[in-house]
Amino acid sequence: MDMIALNAVVYAATDSSGWLAASMALRTFGGVISSILSGLVADRFDRRKIMIITDWLRGAIILLVIPFPNPVMITAVSLFIGLSGSFFAVSFSAETPQIFGEDKVLETNSLISRLTSISMVAGFISSGIITSFLGFKATLLIDAITYIVSACVLMKMKWDQEETQMKPLANGVKDKIRPLVSILKRFILILN
Repeated sequence: MDMIALNAVVYAATDSSGWLAASMALRTFGGVISSILSGLVADRFDRRKIMIITDWLRGAIILLVIPFPNPVMITAVSLFIGLSGSFFAVSFSAETPQIFGEDKVLETNSLISRLTSISMVAGFISSGIITSFLGFKATLLIDAITYIVSACVLMKMKWDQEETQMKPLANGVKDKIRPLVSILKRFILILN
């Protein structure tokens, strides 16, 4: 829901496709950047806590736009939604076998995929309708509440979690960043 509302507000406020593109690009860029670390963090820390923290964080971040609906805040929020979304998604994917059972991974992932698609369509449509009739603040408030409800549900749920080892992150980060730097160097050489 926040994707439609944030993009509508940034475009309405600026009448600029550049700001709209920046907002959308930063959301994606945030996910790309955090994907470098999210797997390492999910491998070394409590995934359940990561999901809970990122849900609370996303709810709070979205609420920041309500009192400050300017383009800079919206693009910053888009970036942080992208960053935190990757951490949640990776942790959730890694915990799926423990939550729903090893023997049900295939059917669970299939159901998650369908429900994700359905919720995206429902979210897009409902955010358009709610924003049109009640305004973007109501849409963002409802969206933030969904993240907070998700965090509360996760806090109440219990499942067998794998033990995670507290390994230093530095080596893993270097291993993930090296190929990215190499690709960037090649890309810059091609541009020159």
